[in-house]
Amino acid sequence: PRPRRAMGTSRDVRARLRGKLAKQGQPSGDADPRCGPTQEGKLQPPTDPSVMRLLQDAQEIWLDDQKKAVVLYKLAARKGYLPSLIILAAAAGKAKDDALNIEALCLLLLHPKARSEIPNDILDNLAANLSLLLLRPENRKDRDARQDELRTLGGTWPILAQVERARETEDVLGEIRRLADAAPA
Repeated sequence: PRPRRAMGTSRDVRARLRGKLAKQGQPSGDADPRCGPTQEGKLQPPTDPSVMRLLQDAQEIWLDDQKKAVVLYKLAARKGYLPSLIILAAAAGKAKDDALNIEALCLLLLHPKARSEIPNDILDNLAANLSLLLLRPENRKDRDARQDELRTLGGTWPILAQVERARETEDVLGEIRRLADAAPA
């Protein structure tokens, strides 16, 4: 394992997290809520030191122990910092782990407080990203396993309802192909 570096002051940790959010296209300001948008619709880093510590630990161990890092990101979300799921999805995307990316995005978009704590334009973009991931043929198993979740999400984000319709169309086309192959020549 890599040696742990000193955490520094909470101001240092906040500055590092602001930098990470800014690199991901989420500029941050100095508002005080645990999570959520400012008036300008921008995500804020956490102000709770325990959540900051969880995120810092998750980022430090991501390359060495992804499973533990995932648990830490999810714990930060359960403690009230929903943007940790956005950070998790971004990390999964960089690692080309579609299953984890889909899981993180579904958790976020299904969360009852997501609409109130994360700006709508960000959520809409994440829903679009999720739909693209689910439409990839290699992610069909994940899509099929999350049918109920997708129906729920489709009521809020129409682009995700299109994923369900695409699945149904694929099923019909598959049945047509099967029947055509079975028909005598």
